Amino acid sequence: FPVTISNAGERGYDGSWQKVRKHHLLYNPLCEDCLKEGRYVSGQDIHHIKKLADYPHLRDDPTNLMTLCKSCHSIRTSRGE
Repeated sequence: FPVTISNAGERGYDGSWQKVRKHHLLYNPLCEDCLKEGRYVSGQDIHHIKKLADYPHLRDDPTNLMTLCKSCHSIRTSRGE
């Protein structure tokens, strides 16, 4: 049976990640995809541009992070980004 990882800590989003996330949202509070469309929407999620599974060393790299709203993050995730 496959093991299901259910919480953020088990997926590698530990205290260190929470600090990076908080810092990124502080300086990049708006959804980047919405901004491209001329909409000003608060972002809640941090998206890894290069997949974390493929590039774990870029987990905390600010150049690999983008702020997204829940909707835009869901869209990107469903596309496999």
